[in-house]
Amino acid sequence: MVEKRRRKTLDEYIFSYTVGVTLSVSFIILALFSISKIIDKTFTAKFQYWLWMLFSLRLVLPINILKSKPLVQIQTPYRWLFKEPINKIAGAGGFAVQGEGILPVFSMFHILIILWLAGMVLYFTFVAVQYRRFAVNLKRWGRPLADKQAKKIFEMEQRRSGIPKKLEATVCPFVSTPMVVGLGSSTIVLPRENYTPRQLKMIFSHELVHCRRNDVLYQFLLVGVCGIHWFNPLVHIMARQARRSMEISCDSEAVEGQGLAFRRDYASAILEIAKGEYEQRYKKQLLAANFSASGSLLKKRFLNLFDFTPKRSGAWALLGLTVVLVLCGSLFVFRGSDRNIQWMQDVTAGEIKEIIYNHNGRRETMNRQQIQSIALWLNEMELQSSPLVRNTEKYMEQFQYQVITSDWQVYKITCLGEKYLNVNGKHYYRE
Repeated sequence: MVEKRRRKTLDEYIFSYTVGVTLSVSFIILALFSISKIIDKTFTAKFQYWLWMLFSLRLVLPINILKSKPLVQIQTPYRWLFKEPINKIAGAGGFAVQGEGILPVFSMFHILIILWLAGMVLYFTFVAVQYRRFAVNLKRWGRPLADKQAKKIFEMEQRRSGIPKKLEATVCPFVSTPMVVGLGSSTIVLPRENYTPRQLKMIFSHELVHCRRNDVLYQFLLVGVCGIHWFNPLVHIMARQARRSMEISCDSEAVEGQGLAFRRDYASAILEIAKGEYEQRYKKQLLAANFSASGSLLKKRFLNLFDFTPKRSGAWALLGLTVVLVLCGSLFVFRGSDRNIQWMQDVTAGEIKEIIYNHNGRRETMNRQQIQSIALWLNEMELQSSPLVRNTEKYMEQFQYQVITSDWQVYKITCLGEKYLNVNGKHYYRE
């Protein structure tokens, strides 16, 4: 028999697998954080750059790729919060069922979906408003790079980086640190022009690495991940770690093949810019690739610049983690149903040992063909948990099934009219 299940709406499907993936990936993130010092000593900065990108891509695609049954199913009980009184329910087979009741409108599961969507809207609105304000100020105060020596250094570094597309360099006093902005046509923004030629070389070599790798797109990906999983603090910590790895790996590529003197000048440029950020109360722009940073990241960047220890690229480790992340979508599924609903959706005829049919005092044991029909009927039903009536005696019972499963579980299913069922003492509304 082909097993049929209750059809989920799109919002239920996306929310269920979003919560399932965020729980699954969070365990792996915690494990990696616990061995972060070992990772720093063993693997290159570029490995960590790709590592967090891999996690971000998995989190932004909340789907069960293998379509396998999850190991853990987290149920959220349906509790109807808004109700509408009903006075009459038309029964099937000529029965008229009278009585008081309530018609369910919203459940706890749907309230969680609404809260999740509201949180996403608020987060993305905040980021969009912030970026819009930044773009307006950049357009208002920005001007093309005019210093001839600075333009010459910029063009020379661009040729050396091997970027074929034409890039622009802008000066804007509104920003406090060099950065790259823009998705289609990237622009390098400087807070001022009066850097030394040596500092300009360091700044442009760093920012052009961001351009070559399309790190602004990576920043958009991280914002998307944080917006979708706004309720998970581990995802926000992971995004912060990803941005740090982005800067450290960019430093590594910018000084690759350079000697100690170049690295010292590079570190001096970072320190000088960080000092300017502190004086101007620097505020990070989420959707831009920034040159400098403050706090503990400076120390890590300096240590990375002067670390000549051979490290592993981690290609095989990334491949293994890719497999793990693909499989981890099958660990958890967050479902908006209870045990009875889940059983009815998943049950097959092979799992049913016996069904006893009871109608108007007449009892009958059903054969295998009838059991298959009942199992299919249960699979196809779309149920919502509902406190149906305050007085069930006013309802005329049409018929009752007593289902005994192969593991000797008993489910008593009583049909009340066309739209209502009672399973083991709990009422349900048939959609």
